[in-house]
Amino acid sequence: MQLGENDSPYLYEPFDVYQRKPSFKKEAKMKPWHGVLFFVILMAVFYIAGTPLVLFGGMYGNAAAEILVFLGGSILIVCAMNQKLRDVFVLRKPNTPAVLGTLVMWYMAYQGITALFLVIGWLFPRQYLDLSNSMSDSMYGLSPIAELLVVALTPAICEEALHRGLLQYSLRDLKNKWLIVFLMGIYFGIFHMSLVRFLPMMLLGMVLSFIRQKTDNMFYPCMFHFIHNAWSVLADCLSDFLYRFPVAAPSYETVGGAVLPSTVGVCLIEAAIVPFGLYIGSSLLDYGNSGGMRQLFHWKTKKRALILLTLLTIGLLTAGILLTVYGLF
Repeated sequence: MQLGENDSPYLYEPFDVYQRKPSFKKEAKMKPWHGVLFFVILMAVFYIAGTPLVLFGGMYGNAAAEILVFLGGSILIVCAMNQKLRDVFVLRKPNTPAVLGTLVMWYMAYQGITALFLVIGWLFPRQYLDLSNSMSDSMYGLSPIAELLVVALTPAICEEALHRGLLQYSLRDLKNKWLIVFLMGIYFGIFHMSLVRFLPMMLLGMVLSFIRQKTDNMFYPCMFHFIHNAWSVLADCLSDFLYRFPVAAPSYETVGGAVLPSTVGVCLIEAAIVPFGLYIGSSLLDYGNSGGMRQLFHWKTKKRALILLTLLTIGLLTAGILLTVYGLF
């Protein structure tokens, strides 16, 4: 049998006609449902295989489980899906404006989440107190350096590899960036496995994912995550230090008890800076990426955003004043 001029002597074409590389290894495109599946699998593995590590090693075991499951598992999945590690876990050299923007956004997010936690503590005092006690008990016996390693550094790397790396990469084909940020917040809220913490952690996850979306650089959300957890460690160490003094002890006990409406009100008033603060932080991120500073409060181009930010600020101030007055009478 003779071959025509367009016929190939091979049953399967062994090379790609454009890149001249083997074509049998095809890259699998990661879809949003892949992210859901991988999230469920890794969470199940963490709680099944990680529980013995936590029982025997405490927080050190928990850190080891995060490294093995969240960091190692995310890398393994990316390789199994034939994705490029540098495309999923994007790391670039940071710049000063974007670092400052991340710091501003962390402080604003911290203010907002603190206010939200106090609102939850006021509405659900028993659940809030149980959460506070369980978190304090989990840190018992650790030195400050050990706390920084297992509470701040490990999650900043391992949890971000899972969330801002693997999961956010799986959503990259969605057209609406705000939908991606919202879904990433849902992931982060579920991840912490607590109804009391769900909404604060969801909002924190949204800010982290917004930063990742803005900069396309995982350095900034990792830095944000580390600072947030490290600040909690330092605040806990400071509380323990003040508790040693008899004068400070009564006030410390009061903070650990019921949350007063006036306390919530004052915190909401302080949180009134959060909407515009996040907006300024976002502008610094833009400046770090583009090298040019946009007009922050240009009414013609930013009308809708400025109106929304103003309404949120007024709402926080109003709620704070009303709760403060209510708590005083």
